[in-house]
Amino acid sequence: MSKYDPLADALAETAENRRRITFAEIERILGAPLPPTARKDNAWWANNANGHSQARGWLHAGFRTAEVNLEGETVTFVRDDTRQPRRHPLFGIMKDRIVIAEGVDLTAPALTPEELDEIEKKYDRWP
Repeated sequence: MSKYDPLADALAETAENRRRITFAEIERILGAPLPPTARKDNAWWANNANGHSQARGWLHAGFRTAEVNLEGETVTFVRDDTRQPRRHPLFGIMKDRIVIAEGVDLTAPALTPEELDEIEKKYDRWP
């Protein structure tokens, strides 16, 4: 869980395609101050999820930053429909690294009852 998840959740819940938000409002959403680099460096707002937990959050929420105004302390997020939705059924190390083919039922038994009987007879127990 990232400390930027509340921002990602707020973006994911918005119906707007474009949302301009102040740094102060982001801090209220997060319940914590932004790091100093967020106010000094446009690169902090880059849409690069590699190693940047803040960007990973808004990208997975389906948004990207479009305009950053460091002097005015505002950022504009725009909906990016090319991204996958944030709520993904897989979590952990394999999240976003595997694809499940359409039509595959992950809840289906791996073995048929006949195959299970054959294994039990062969080993007289589970292998």
